[in-house]
Amino acid sequence: MANSTPPVTRDRIIDEATRLFVTRGYHAMSMREIAEAVGVTKAALYYHFSDKEALFMAVLAAGLNRLEVIVRDARLVGGTTRVQVERIVRGIFAQSPDERAVVRLARQEMATLSAVSLAQFGDLYRDKFIGQMEAILTEGVAQGELRPLGTHQAVWLLLGMISPFLDTSPTSGAHTTDATVELVVTVFFDGMRA
Repeated sequence: MANSTPPVTRDRIIDEATRLFVTRGYHAMSMREIAEAVGVTKAALYYHFSDKEALFMAVLAAGLNRLEVIVRDARLVGGTTRVQVERIVRGIFAQSPDERAVVRLARQEMATLSAVSLAQFGDLYRDKFIGQMEAILTEGVAQGELRPLGTHQAVWLLLGMISPFLDTSPTSGAHTTDATVELVVTVFFDGMRA
C-alpha cells in the first residue's frame, strides 16, 4: 500500500515556519513546536536546519527570492521606470499575507540575529531586492524620466510608503487595492501637487 502523505521537504518546513513565525513571532516558537506543526521529528528538522536562526534565515531568504522574481519579471517586461515600479508594487501586494509579512518579520527580528546572519541577510537584501530597485531608478534618471536623485534614499522612501500595507493584522486597517497601488505610485512619482 502506497503512503499517501507527501514527503517532507525543506520547502514545506520553510512554508510552515513562515506561517508560524508570522502569526506567533520568532521568539514564541520553538523548534519542537515547528517540528510538530510540520509533522516531523526534531531530528528531521535539525537535519535540514542547524538551529532556529538557520531556519529563520531560510524563511527570510525564501521571501527575498520571491521579491527578486517580482522585480526581475517587472524588469523583463520593461516599460518606463514608473510602469516597472507599479508592477513591482502590484506584485508585492499580490503576495499572500504571510509572504508580505516576511518583510515586517525581518524588520522586527533583525536585532536578534547574530552578526554573521545579519551581514548575510544584508547582502541578500541588497543583491535580491534593494540593489535591483536602485538599478531601476538609476536607469530612470539616466533616461531622463526622473530628476537626478539619491536612488538609495528614494527606494527607502518607496518602501516606507508601502510598509503599512505589509502588516497582515486584522486591526491594521491597511487594505491593498488597485486604488492603493495607484496612490502609492502617483505620490512617489508625482508628489502631492494639485
